[in-house]
Amino acid sequence: MTAAVVREVRALAADGLLSSGIQVAARVRGAPLVSVWGGCCARTARPVGETSLFHPWSVSKGVASTALCIVAAREGISFDDKVTRVWERFGRRGKADTTIAEAVGYRGGMPQHPPLASQALDTLRGGWRRHWEAGISWIEEYEPEWVPGTRAAYHPMSYSWIVGGIVERADAKRRHVRHVVSEGVYYLCMCIIYILYKY
Repeated sequence: MTAAVVREVRALAADGLLSSGIQVAARVRGAPLVSVWGGCCARTARPVGETSLFHPWSVSKGVASTALCIVAAREGISFDDKVTRVWERFGRRGKADTTIAEAVGYRGGMPQHPPLASQALDTLRGGWRRHWEAGISWIEEYEPEWVPGTRAAYHPMSYSWIVGGIVERADAKRRHVRHVVSEGVYYLCMCIIYILYKY
């Protein structure tokens, strides 16, 4: 399988099918399984290397979703439960009947996010925690753009606050998982702002 991944990446690069380069890396129990890269940066034409930086974008959603699954299992929460079971203020503005499955399955009607400028200001004024709390408050006051559960659409950034807010409130024992999720979301947002500013 490792050889097949390497062949595929090299073929994509050789055929010019990579618009901005690629890196593929995988580990099994901490041991490297594959590490391969190819292509060039679309803006600078610099070749991609082993240490080239890529924005993680929605890769972080897997971490947040894993935290949600851990907390849900530990606290006996069902994805069919309403979000308000653990996060009462989430139910404002037409979201009272939204289930956890709908909220985290892109069916909550909340695809937008706070303006990047306001996110940056929140961070400058109070660090990552203020940025996080402002996003949580924004979700609480978000009036869905459709009736939750009736359709699906990608929630690029709001997903982080939705999942993180549920995790934070469902974690009755106040364990460190909430800090890991919220700090990870903060750094993700800062990377987005940096990339938008730089490019």
